[in-house]
Amino acid sequence: MRRGAEQRNLTLTDFIVTSACREAEETLRDQRAFKLPPDRWAAFMAALDHPPKPHPRLQKLFKQPSILGKKA
Repeated sequence: MRRGAEQRNLTLTDFIVTSACREAEETLRDQRAFKLPPDRWAAFMAALDHPPKPHPRLQKLFKQPSILGKKA
C-alpha cells in the first residue's frame, strides 16, 4: 500500500480512502434497481421531494479543511 501511495504521490491515508471509495462505487454501480414495499416507496419518494433543511453547524463543518489531508 505504501508503494502504491508513493506511486500516485498520495499520503497512505489518501491512497487507502481513495481505493476504498473506488471499490465501494464499483460494488454499488451494479445495483441499479431495488424494490420496496408500497409504504416504504411512498416514504422514499416523499424524502426525495423534501430534501433536508440546511443545518448551520453541518455547513460550518464542511467548510473546514479535511482531517484526511489535501488531495493531490
